[in-house]
This record gives sequence, C-alpha cells and structure tokens, in this order.
Amino acid sequence: MSKKAKLGIYIGVTAVLLIFLALTVTSSISLITEKLDERNWGQSIEDYDYDLYEGEYDSMRSSLSLHQPEGEEFDLYWNVADAYRYYSQYSFWTLAREQGLDGADEAARYRGLLLSVYEKSDAQAREIIEGFAGELVQ
Repeated sequence: MSKKAKLGIYIGVTAVLLIFLALTVTSSISLITEKLDERNWGQSIEDYDYDLYEGEYDSMRSSLSLHQPEGEEFDLYWNVADAYRYYSQYSFWTLAREQGLDGADEAARYRGLLLSVYEKSDAQAREIIEGFAGELVQ
C-alpha cells in the first residue's frame, strides 16, 4: 500500500473519531445542563405533579420544604401543600376539641390560614383544595 493511501486512511479514521468525540461531548454537555436545571428545582416538575395527582400532599410538602423551589411554576404545589397542612392541623384541633381538650382557638386559626391560601390560589389549586377540604373553603 502506498504512503498516500495509508495517509488517506489515517486521515479518514481520525476524522470519523473526531466527529464521534464532538457528538459525545455535545450530548454530555446537554445532559449535564438538563440535570443542573433540574437540581435548581430540587427535583423535576414531574415529581411534584406525581405527588399532586396521587394525593401525596405531605410528601410533596416535604420535597418543597427540602429544596425550596421558587417561581410562579411552583405556586400550585406550594398552595396545595400549605392548604393540606392547614387542613390537617384544623382536623387535628377539631378532633381534640371533640375529645374535650381546648382546641377551639387553634382550629379557628388553622381554618383561617386554610381560607387565606385558598383565596390566593388559582382555579386549579382551588379545585384540588376543595377535594380534601370540602365545605370548609366553600
């Protein structure tokens, strides 16, 4: 084989390897950027959506509290999680009052907080809150 043929093969193989390397680096950068964006939210929106639609409001609140995501895209999750927390506390203090313990003031306080969150929520959040709080917010 002549020197020109060997040089041509060498240049061809090198070019293919360089193209493969460039594609690999580009793909890696894209994946890393996506993961960094996801870490800024603490987890993906899909995870919050899963908790929201499965009714896992305590789990969602734990994730929100841990990662503290900010921005309008998280208002729905924060509002529902806060409303559920206040509803749970209201239910606890109402039950305590029914059992003869002094809990009227606490129950009223948590109902007020629940109503406050409900009033500032958008239609989607209100619908979800109505699903667990029912007549308390209507």
